[in-house]
Amino acid sequence: LTDKPGVFKGHWSGHSIFNPNLTDIDNTVVDVGLAANGTYNWTLEFQCKEYDDSSKGIRFAALNFYHKKPVIDQWELDLMMDRLRARGLGWIAETTPGLTMVDQQKCIDQDSYPALDAKPYLCGQKAVQEQKQKQKQ
Repeated sequence: LTDKPGVFKGHWSGHSIFNPNLTDIDNTVVDVGLAANGTYNWTLEFQCKEYDDSSKGIRFAALNFYHKKPVIDQWELDLMMDRLRARGLGWIAETTPGLTMVDQQKCIDQDSYPALDAKPYLCGQKAVQEQKQKQKQ
């Protein structure tokens, strides 16, 4: 947690020649997609780090789209993008180089997800099984 309401501190130890010593990034959950049972299906996270000299502006910014299902329909992605824009963060998705989409289909195909009876902190297994069933039909 940080002294800013709603902002969590993400600790990253990535070392890149393009952005050396990038650690301690502010993370904010900016929206959630509520499920009918009161939980949520997805979240949108915004990450941002300014230069130490704030007059230089933003050093690093990123968006993370988290969903309970490893593969989603286009309408769900569109909804998440609309909600992101409604929060004033559409600019980051449209800034070069833009969003990088990670194809989770390979993980599904290779059974890389946790088993259905895995510990509760490993989530998403049921959605993976449902996705496999849809593909078989």
